[in-house]
Amino acid sequence: MIIRKLLLEQKGSALILISLAMTALLGIVSLVTDVGLVYVSKFNLVNAVDAAALAGTQELPDRPQKAKEVAKNYAIANGVNENLDIELLNDYSLKVHASREIDLLFAKVIGFNKGFVSHEAIAQVAPIIKTSGVVPLGLEKQELKFGEQYNLKVGAGAAETGWFGALALGGSGASRYEDNLTYGYKETLQIGDIVEVENGNMSNPTKRAIDDRIFSCDHYPYCTVDKFDRNCRRLVKIPIVEVLNKKSVRIVGFTMFLLDGVMGQGKDCYVKGKFVKTIIPGEVSTEAENFGLLGVRLIE
Repeated sequence: MIIRKLLLEQKGSALILISLAMTALLGIVSLVTDVGLVYVSKFNLVNAVDAAALAGTQELPDRPQKAKEVAKNYAIANGVNENLDIELLNDYSLKVHASREIDLLFAKVIGFNKGFVSHEAIAQVAPIIKTSGVVPLGLEKQELKFGEQYNLKVGAGAAETGWFGALALGGSGASRYEDNLTYGYKETLQIGDIVEVENGNMSNPTKRAIDDRIFSCDHYPYCTVDKFDRNCRRLVKIPIVEVLNKKSVRIVGFTMFLLDGVMGQGKDCYVKGKFVKTIIPGEVSTEAENFGLLGVRLIE
């Protein structure tokens, strides 16, 4: 009888221990599962809010209301349509804040019904300070007016100093110049770089390269300064420069032009294009002077 009583007591103790262990195990399962649920929800929210801020900021500084609209639509398209707040901080910055409640699963057993995640992103548009793919045409520093036509390279008859606006990027010579003008210089240039000028007129290489870019624009409607395909080859990145001497210039910024074409031949060969403003990927800085070529970055 005594042995039987002891066995019964041991079984009762074992059941209690098993019950306690199951409760602890259930708590661990609930913690792991719901922590994972919260993590995934937070991850998705961060991506959606960051993307919305970056997308909206691309409309700044000229279209602030459009910037807010784009950010909102982008957030909604990525599943964020509640507790969404979009604020313009200034002409060049946009803030997007969003939060959401999460219905927890197993954690309800231990008294936790809801989870909460939030995220805030601030994106800023600023001048590009470092980029690749520029064409070997240097435009002297000046105030640029949107939509106006400029001479990007002048003819020999107009160049009093012997420089026609061409740059020797990666070396001199007509073949290298034409390749850089046709496809863009593959290496990276940045503000402060000193580059050599190309003193030759390069009339024929210039015409071939510019014509190649012009004729490749098959967009409909045809690209204009008000509406253009951002991948159009008529768009050219151009360094803004300060002339140091007859052989070299210093890059002080970057700009973008929509090519109109080559006017004239020989010593009267001019490259003309209209100034446009656009956003491209690249390194930016708010301390750089704005020549219309901007990039976007997250600052928070």
